[in-house]
Amino acid sequence: MPQDTRPGEGMHVTEITTSMFSGDILVMNAEACGKNYEGGFMLYDVSDPLKPVKLACWRR
Repeated sequence: MPQDTRPGEGMHVTEITTSMFSGDILVMNAEACGKNYEGGFMLYDVSDPLKPVKLACWRR
């Protein structure tokens, strides 16, 4: 989790198949807290659960 965030409710793993990606993605939100009050969401490729790969991170 990024600094000043906490894992939110509703983490989900879903299978995605497109022309550019095929596998399992973990979608999780980061609830804002702390002095910097940054929140957002992250996407991870968890096709291999022992080696997750961060695909995207958006913070506000």
